[in-house]
Amino acid sequence: MAHGIHSVTLAEGGLGEAVLALVGAAGGRVTVESLPERRVAPAAEAAIYRLVAASLRLGHPTRVALEAGDDELRATVSVGGADDPTLASALAHAGARIAALGGEIAVTSGTARARVPA
Repeated sequence: MAHGIHSVTLAEGGLGEAVLALVGAAGGRVTVESLPERRVAPAAEAAIYRLVAASLRLGHPTRVALEAGDDELRATVSVGGADDPTLASALAHAGARIAALGGEIAVTSGTARARVPA
């Protein structure tokens, strides 16, 4: 039942490794601009992981940039060909998870920008 809900790669290897696994499964239509250089709180990593996973499920070319600052984890995910309502709808669950952690997400011009306290 938990298959696909919890990523062992995320838990063991961190957000960068887990995102690279998602990208590998996406089949070449993803550009990774940056990944966090360090681990942050597991809940923050899980929220951003779900954001990236939900974006990739849309099947459009996607650019991903993730960065871990001193006090927050930031993500910018641009999905080519997805209009704002479609992208916002696809990211609703991930957005709720981000908000539950005290973070924020905004979707404009096919790009989701999120930040989560680290």
